[in-house]
Amino acid sequence: MKICYKRVSTNDGSQNTERQFYNMDFDKVFEDHASGKDMNRPALQEMIAFCREGDVVSVWDLSRIGRTLKGVIDTITLLNDKGVTVHFHKENLTFTANDDNPIAQLQLHILSAVYQFERTVLLSRQKEGIQIAKAKGKYKGRKPSLSAEQRNLLLMKHEEGVRVSDLAREYGVTRATIYKYLAEKVA
Repeated sequence: MKICYKRVSTNDGSQNTERQFYNMDFDKVFEDHASGKDMNRPALQEMIAFCREGDVVSVWDLSRIGRTLKGVIDTITLLNDKGVTVHFHKENLTFTANDDNPIAQLQLHILSAVYQFERTVLLSRQKEGIQIAKAKGKYKGRKPSLSAEQRNLLLMKHEEGVRVSDLAREYGVTRATIYKYLAEKVA
């Protein structure tokens, strides 16, 4: 099968996957709207599970698979071990099982390291910008998901035995948000 994997970093509409393989046909397309730092993206994991020996996975560029050298190499290795060919369109690199092309391996390592470096520099600049904005009193951080009153009620309900997933549904937030508030109470 001809399989395509697409990824953009945000889900807010500011980025879309249209430029990745515009007007190209594939048997199956998997698409994530998530950061490349984490390899546990739903569509990526679904695509890996879906692939069978003889399939060809096309990815626009290396950074779409991931933003860490280890993550990119592990994903390619996992797919190759299943007998799946992985092709990166922009770099024109193809990786197949039992193909130890040293030039392709070198390019893979260099480009993946560059993408990882690029992400690290971006995060560093972002952190510096936030520190400057905080010093000037212009950065207050993200607005809390729940008011102080809602947080207190949530904590009381949790102490009474209400499950975290039920609290998340009731307050319209994720379980992670509930756990964050529960951890703040402990601290």
